[in-house]
Amino acid sequence: MKVVVTMVLSLFLVAAQPAKKPHIIMMLADDLGWNNIGFHQAQHGKAEIRTPTIDALASSGLQMERMYAYKYCSPSRSSFLSGRLPIHVTQNNKNNDITNPGGADLRMTLIPEQLRKAGYRNSLVGKWHVGARSTENLPIERGFDSHFGFLKGGEDHQNQHSNDGNIIFVDLWRSPPT
Repeated sequence: MKVVVTMVLSLFLVAAQPAKKPHIIMMLADDLGWNNIGFHQAQHGKAEIRTPTIDALASSGLQMERMYAYKYCSPSRSSFLSGRLPIHVTQNNKNNDITNPGGADLRMTLIPEQLRKAGYRNSLVGKWHVGARSTENLPIERGFDSHFGFLKGGEDHQNQHSNDGNIIFVDLWRSPPT
């Protein structure tokens, strides 16, 4: 009887432990052609481009091959993060203009906001370009716990400068650690 009680107790403890949540990595790259990734080239017998880390992530993850980008980067990012088509998010790429609201409407819930509600911690590294007109548009206000990168498009990666008309400024940001 003691063995049965121990087994039942052990099964209860295992069942009571919360399931481990999977890690989720989403990547969006501007100006990356379909055939500019190693695993796509390998499918066609080519091996000119080597992307071993991306290839490993793709082989162990979900490849969304039927997703299409918009003709500009900002609407593609807003669509990707909101799950809505560019016509319902934004169709312009004017997020570089500080007076343009651009980006995903603040009334829309973005994927990182939903993931945060589910207990995930979310980080963004790289280009935001989904609105920077007000603090409410910033990544840390839209579901990301941390952000390191730039807010606008067209930033010079050598000196981190961006421009807004005649004003040139450094566009490299790191959110405070949480």
